[in-house]
Amino acid sequence: MEQLVRATGPIPRTDKRFDSEAAAEFNESWYAAAREDFWTFRCMVRPRLIPGWWQNVVADQLTHFWHELKAGRRPKLVLGAPPQHGKSDLMRDFCCWAAGKDPDGKILFASAASQWTI
Repeated sequence: MEQLVRATGPIPRTDKRFDSEAAAEFNESWYAAAREDFWTFRCMVRPRLIPGWWQNVVADQLTHFWHELKAGRRPKLVLGAPPQHGKSDLMRDFCCWAAGKDPDGKILFASAASQWTI
């Protein structure tokens, strides 16, 4: 087997070729998951996000809220947490996800801080 030499030492060369079809299927599976699950969407659009249990739980509740809303029920959800827990960013991402799922829907995003209103 041929080897490449780098500053850190030899790296074995493999005969694996890039399979663009497999890569496209992999990406499409992630996109399909992101269309159905808000948490997956959020992790895709914010690759530097440091995930926390609280954000994951809220994302699951928001996904459930969306499905209940689209089923014709009138769900209510109040999001309360201490400052600097990422509530505004989480809700802004949710509005983007919801707008992508239903472009003709009406979304109102309100915040006490005027810089966050859409």
